[in-house]
Amino acid sequence: MRLFAISEDSESRFHDPPLVSVAIETYNADSGAEIELAQVLGQLRAQTYPQEKIEVILVIDEDNVRLTRAIEEQFPWTRIVHVKESTYYGMKVHGMKAGEGDIVALTDADCALRGDYVENLVRNFQNGADDVVGKVRFTPGARFAKTFNLFCFAYIRADKNGFAQAFSVNSVAFSKEVAHRYSFDPRIQRSGGAYLLARQLCAAGYKIVYDPEIAVVHDAYDLRFQMLMRVRSGYEVVYLSQLDEDGVLPETKFRRLGILAPLFSSAFRFLFDLKIIASDRRDLDISIPEIPYFIVASIVIRSIETAAGVLTIFKPNYLADRYGW
Repeated sequence: MRLFAISEDSESRFHDPPLVSVAIETYNADSGAEIELAQVLGQLRAQTYPQEKIEVILVIDEDNVRLTRAIEEQFPWTRIVHVKESTYYGMKVHGMKAGEGDIVALTDADCALRGDYVENLVRNFQNGADDVVGKVRFTPGARFAKTFNLFCFAYIRADKNGFAQAFSVNSVAFSKEVAHRYSFDPRIQRSGGAYLLARQLCAAGYKIVYDPEIAVVHDAYDLRFQMLMRVRSGYEVVYLSQLDEDGVLPETKFRRLGILAPLFSSAFRFLFDLKIIASDRRDLDISIPEIPYFIVASIVIRSIETAAGVLTIFKPNYLADRYGW
């Protein structure tokens, strides 16, 4: 299996209490999000876990002098890592490599954290987890937040053994061994990289534990952006299946169907949506009268993904070139 090795250094045992590195990419720091970087840093400064055992790493574009100066003046207790490759995943990778803690956590500049965020991470690792993923939801009350919680985050859940098969890159933590040995596929600039890496780690035997007590609130996107993300999801079904050399993704098995692959993949996801609506309705705050709406929304979303996937098969570079993917 080809996981993308970075370093062979690892430690199999944690100190007590272990040092926790929290790496934050600043790709979206200047986007005008409702949840701002200063707010996130303030929440990390107010953690219930000992402050001397928390290392906060900010990954900043080396040309972003304004942000660097602001961080140095207002948050001198943070550690800045400058990068030239200012892609979303490029920043994530540098944060993972720079982390000196026994645990390396990743979150975003537009994600609000609970006061016991770090404490809950540590508890799971001390109980034997290799990786820990938390519950992510868009800002409560934001327009269409409930709708896109289903499509963006509901797939992150525990199986009957308490383990997850996926994680969101804005709420995940790795043991030092995993963080320093493995990385996101460098061919993937944004979405999809976390999904592929999670499946690779599962296939390699690592335990990814899902803990809903590690709750992260992600800044809400507008409808146009969300719909573009669904187009991108359809594109990625085709693209990721081509990168999945070891067949760890469920969608890869449909690749042999050619032009029908996106249709079968979307049908698979639609059935999964129905399962989630039925089993996790309360967790997603879906009332019984709202169920028909979410079923229709799933049909629409999966149809958009199907169309994008079919287009990608016929014109592999069209969407990537148009939207800079």
